[in-house]
Amino acid sequence: MIKLLEASNVRLASVASDPLGKTGRAIIEALIAGDKTPEQIAETACRRLRAPKGDIALAIDGVLSETTRFLLRQMLTHIDQVQATLAQLDDRIAELVRPMSDASALLTGLPGIDATTAAGVLAEIGSDMSVFPSAHHLVSWAGLAPGSHESAGKRKRVATRKGSHWLRLFLVQAAWAATHAKGTFWKRTFARLCVRLGPKQALVAIARKMLVAIYHVLKDRTPYRELGADYVATDQPERRAKKLVHQLKALGFDVQIAPAALATT
Repeated sequence: MIKLLEASNVRLASVASDPLGKTGRAIIEALIAGDKTPEQIAETACRRLRAPKGDIALAIDGVLSETTRFLLRQMLTHIDQVQATLAQLDDRIAELVRPMSDASALLTGLPGIDATTAAGVLAEIGSDMSVFPSAHHLVSWAGLAPGSHESAGKRKRVATRKGSHWLRLFLVQAAWAATHAKGTFWKRTFARLCVRLGPKQALVAIARKMLVAIYHVLKDRTPYRELGADYVATDQPERRAKKLVHQLKALGFDVQIAPAALATT
């Protein structure tokens, strides 16, 4: 539709962020009717569009033939049919998810997960986590566990295993949204992993971590608790201490550390 309008010298996309939105559609219908001048159409549309009236009138001052108007009407009818079909599908999905409404509500508490993503995740793994012995089994089944390839004592980078395509798709989309939420653990972790892995692999790593969080939320039936951007993991103190010592040595400091128990004695 945009291409057809531009062929008629109507540059609606230059003044409307969503040319097929409510305001954009009203403009297209007015152009199809052909009973108003571009200035009159701009007067009506300027309340919702940020562009000046003169720019709107100039952008829609095109020449639409009868064939173009006919094709535009057919396209609008097709869009209405597609939207009606999508609405029916949304109603059917909501009906199927209703028995798992409590699990869906728990999942939507995680950053980046909306009702649609929650429905997709539940469709793939269900709400009963007793079928998976642990979170690691779920991650491996989903194909998000990193591959293991070691040679001469060195671990090499390999692709993740094959798993559930749709679950991976939903989780990566949720991970991308979560990493853009300000003040969250996910945003800070993504920035830290990008330095070592790059943005694409870091995003998959965030998706894996989110799946682990989903497992525990559904298994324990407890709401998600945001750790915050200042959270520091304490499960690997030796690894973190080694990293901090390395950073201090890179700055030119001579560092020697000892466990707290030995330091007090």
